[in-house]
Amino acid sequence: TSLATMSTISKEDLKNNLAKELTDPTETAMAVVAAKAGFYAFAREKRYPELLEIPFDQELRLSTSIHRLGRVNRYIVKGSPEKIIGLSKNILTVGGSGRRLLKDSKEKLLAQANDYASQGYRVTVLGYVDYPERVPLKATMVRGLTLAGFLIMADPIRPEVRAAIEKTAQAGIRTVMITGDHLLTAQAIGEQVGLLNYGTAIHADEVTKRQLGEVSVIARATPKEKLIIVEQLQKQGQVVAMTGDGVNDAPALKRADVGIAMGEHGSDVAVEAADMVLLNDNFTSIVGAIEQGRLIWENLRKAALYLISTALAEVLIIVIALLAGWPLPLLAAQILWLNLVTEGLNSMSLTIEPPESDLMARPPRPDNEPIIDGAMLMRFVLHSLVMTAISLLVFHVTLDSGVGYARTMVVLTMIFFHFYNLLNCRSQTKSIFAMNYRTNRLLIGMLLLSVVLAIGAVYEPHLQALLHTTALNLGDLLWAIILPASIIIVDEFYKLALRSAQAWAKAQRAFV
Repeated sequence: TSLATMSTISKEDLKNNLAKELTDPTETAMAVVAAKAGFYAFAREKRYPELLEIPFDQELRLSTSIHRLGRVNRYIVKGSPEKIIGLSKNILTVGGSGRRLLKDSKEKLLAQANDYASQGYRVTVLGYVDYPERVPLKATMVRGLTLAGFLIMADPIRPEVRAAIEKTAQAGIRTVMITGDHLLTAQAIGEQVGLLNYGTAIHADEVTKRQLGEVSVIARATPKEKLIIVEQLQKQGQVVAMTGDGVNDAPALKRADVGIAMGEHGSDVAVEAADMVLLNDNFTSIVGAIEQGRLIWENLRKAALYLISTALAEVLIIVIALLAGWPLPLLAAQILWLNLVTEGLNSMSLTIEPPESDLMARPPRPDNEPIIDGAMLMRFVLHSLVMTAISLLVFHVTLDSGVGYARTMVVLTMIFFHFYNLLNCRSQTKSIFAMNYRTNRLLIGMLLLSVVLAIGAVYEPHLQALLHTTALNLGDLLWAIILPASIIIVDEFYKLALRSAQAWAKAQRAFV
């Protein structure tokens, strides 16, 4: 075992628990087993030097290490049970001698390997064959092996994986496990993590014959078959994210829409071919990245809704007033104040809005979906019309008190429209009265700052001179605060209608 592995373990590695930081997990596990028995690869190779190493071949399902043992060259082979048992002619007995391996014995050994595999163990079989030193070294000489034994390895499943897979399923994202392990091993692991709840397990040979929409586990996959799987899914219109860590995974990683390499134990080739690198090699990080991506998209839409609706209202106020032959309701300095101070500060709070409870229960959006869709367009037009109508009404009613006074009323009214509209934009469907305000302290701070700036713009002498405003009487001040609340009422009716439509559509789908 110590000579069959490419990994080397020292006593210090064992004492300091550093073995896990070394090479491939399977190779390292073999080195640890040998080291615990007192056989260290670096020491054994001094006595039995390695002449040639043939890396693991995904097609052949085996790897070979050739060492000089006295006057013979020993081919030490490890690989899948069906491959090594099929190539074996003899089996090593307890006394160290070999005996003939008959057909029924091979069948029993395969059954034993399958039994281990069905329990979720990874089974590697070791064998060897000796040739005189004068015989040239060739990979094709791997035949007529003496079977030395099984290496049974448990690859622990992280406890959080099952919940992460369930979370992706709720989000409309399919998770497919593609592995080089035995089908029975893959089935057992698929059962443990819950993947078989969403599809079946197949051998990679069946990839071109099956509908991949019905498959959740694919075993004994080669690099070529991984590439075929990615391409087939893409032809079906799926957006494919592929994970991998080895050199052989590079073609599939490159072909996938999102290639994800392992950062801790991934090869340099895989990292170069990938679009994203997992620094902790944890599947839950992918789920977290999806959630953060959705959150960024939703917050971007919220900020866009807030900024566009208020900006459109300001444009409409100016245009309609000019068409009506009225004085300008807003001056340039006042518009700049609204855009840079009020809108700019408030929109910042929407960018850090925490995720809504149903964020990962929504289906994936099409990759060509615009930021402003039909529903959002209707909503910001509705918001803009309400703000425009109320602001022009306020301006017209108070115009008898002077243009400067009426403009001040419009400025204050628009500031409080910003205030209330910020609350509306926190969610597409959820009522503002159902939102948790403690989760976004910046928003509360921005709202309080908006109130201070609003009062300052009207009553602070320096701001009055800068913005061309004037002090309002208490009655008009209250109207400027109360009337903009109408945008909450309108938006609440819109959200109620939208929630009702979504509930009806969901009920229809359940009925069908």
